Amino acid sequence: MAKLNHEQQQLSLKNHNLLLQLQDLHVKYDHIINNYTFNPKF
Repeated sequence: MAKLNHEQQQLSLKNHNLLLQLQDLHVKYDHIINNYTFNPKF
Protein backbone atom coordinates (compact mmCIF):
# COMPACT_ATOMS: atom_id res chain seq x y z
CA MET A 1 0.00 0.00 0.00
CA ALA A 2 2.84 2.39 0.82
CA LYS A 3 4.40 1.68 -2.60
CA LEU A 4 1.14 2.52 -4.34
CA ASN A 5 0.85 5.72 -2.35
CA HIS A 6 4.39 6.69 -3.31
CA GLU A 7 3.69 6.07 -7.01
CA GLN A 8 0.54 8.14 -6.73
CA GLN A 9 2.54 11.01 -5.29
CA GLN A 10 5.09 10.74 -8.11
CA LEU A 11 2.31 10.86 -10.71
CA SER A 12 0.74 13.80 -8.95
CA LEU A 13 4.05 15.64 -9.05
CA LYS A 14 4.52 14.89 -12.76
CA ASN A 15 1.02 16.15 -13.51
CA HIS A 16 1.68 19.30 -11.54
CA ASN A 17 4.93 19.94 -13.41
CA LEU A 18 3.20 19.39 -16.76
CA LEU A 19 0.50 21.85 -15.77
CA LEU A 20 3.09 24.46 -14.88
CA GLN A 21 4.85 23.94 -18.21
CA LEU A 22 1.55 24.30 -20.04
CA GLN A 23 0.73 27.51 -18.22
CA ASP A 24 4.19 28.84 -19.04
CA LEU A 25 3.67 28.02 -22.73
CA HIS A 26 0.30 29.73 -22.72
CA VAL A 27 1.82 32.89 -21.29
CA LYS A 28 4.62 32.87 -23.88
CA TYR A 29 2.22 32.07 -26.70
CA ASP A 30 -0.18 34.85 -25.71
CA HIS A 31 2.75 37.24 -25.47
CA ILE A 32 3.95 36.30 -28.98
CA ILE A 33 0.46 36.55 -30.51
CA ASN A 34 -0.29 39.90 -28.87
CA ASN A 35 3.02 41.47 -29.79
CA TYR A 36 3.44 40.12 -33.27
CA THR A 37 2.54 42.48 -36.07
CA PHE A 38 2.46 40.95 -39.50
CA ASN A 39 3.85 43.24 -42.16
CA PRO A 40 4.77 41.44 -45.38
CA LYS A 41 7.77 42.82 -47.23
CA PHE A 42 6.36 43.05 -50.75
